[in-house]
Amino acid sequence: MGAKRVFVTSSVYTGNLMENGNGVDGLDGGDKLCQLAADAAGLGGQWTAWLSTTDVNAIDRIGDVGPWYRLDGVKVFNNKASIVTTGPAVPIDVDEQGGTPMVNTWTGTKDTGMKNLFRCNDWTNDAPINGYEGSVGITAGLNFWTEGPSNPCNLKNTLYCFEQ
Repeated sequence: MGAKRVFVTSSVYTGNLMENGNGVDGLDGGDKLCQLAADAAGLGGQWTAWLSTTDVNAIDRIGDVGPWYRLDGVKVFNNKASIVTTGPAVPIDVDEQGGTPMVNTWTGTKDTGMKNLFRCNDWTNDAPINGYEGSVGITAGLNFWTEGPSNPCNLKNTLYCFEQ
């Protein structure tokens, strides 16, 4: 298959990814936001957001098509298995424009690639009064790249985007 790429979006979004990405659901909205960012940067390819919902785990959305490299050419993951066994070799902190956003990233995903409890109502709600939260990864680190703290869904965070 050859090498694929991974980036974090330069834009930030509330937890209602369905609305932000004009999707049929939260996952579709997240995927559309990744594709839009990649297309705007002239990257080509097909892109999937690293997100989990009640019924779908992020790891199951990613094809076994690696290795994945950041856009600056540094290898992040050897293969799909390494996403959950060893985690990233380097932080996923390069955006589609080559910048380094210093914000958290919506994931709803444990370091096992499986869903966790905080997913902004499956990425369809950003109302601060409903008590919804979404878990985030920390782009600047390795240990909490996918499962860091949870944020209220009305806050704005980035997305991880994997080329498929």
